[in-house]
Amino acid sequence: PRMVVNGVRHINQGVECEMCGLDGWWADTKLVNVERNVMGNTMLECGLCHTVAHPTCLPDIGVDGRVGEGGEGGPNWWTCPQCVLCPPSVKVKEEAKQQEEESSQQMELEKMGVKEEPVEEMETS
Repeated sequence: PRMVVNGVRHINQGVECEMCGLDGWWADTKLVNVERNVMGNTMLECGLCHTVAHPTCLPDIGVDGRVGEGGEGGPNWWTCPQCVLCPPSVKVKEEAKQQEEESSQQMELEKMGVKEEPVEEMETS
């Protein structure tokens, strides 16, 4: 969920916090008269588990997140408190990346008007 501005990747304006459902400017994403300066986005994406949220929306687990660590560097990247406390295994990271790719592919299909429907099993007796 990133866009490139002046050669730096930022969180896309339409991305919602996974905890509260608001955007990085603490506004509903459906509101159109909100000034959304890319540099003012308050959400962070964890470089390990890829959770995108306002840091203050996450539950207090007794450990602070580490801003500027994880991910591709630059703004809006961090290691969330949950991953600082209990880092995910490599397998979990790969699964998260695969889910992100599948979601991206599904969005592309929807943009083209392609709808996937379940296939019914045929009896071959």
